[in-house]
Amino acid sequence: MAYGNFKSLAAANFQLPSSVGTIYTAPIGKKAEIGTIIYHNTNTSAETIKLYARGTTTAHRRDCVVLQANATYEFSPKLPLVLNGGETLSGETTTASKVNVEAIGREEI
Repeated sequence: MAYGNFKSLAAANFQLPSSVGTIYTAPIGKKAEIGTIIYHNTNTSAETIKLYARGTTTAHRRDCVVLQANATYEFSPKLPLVLNGGETLSGETTTASKVNVEAIGREEI
């Protein structure tokens, strides 16, 4: 299987909601590899960020971090998160529209 070039997979200017929302969905019939997720807290107070892969329950949680005001955090697992076609990367934070997110990865060609 061949993959395309690494690129930003999340929509431009994506900000986490305060309830679980989809950051990225792998294309139907193709796999995607996500190697890095970057969060930036634009709020003046700390935000708790939760990241989910292939579901939205605690069992699907892949990261949970408290990010201080105006801080940036990079989540880069040793092996990329692999999503099969139609599976999602989702997340939530304490206050809606305060945490910017960029998911960097590649999709199967």
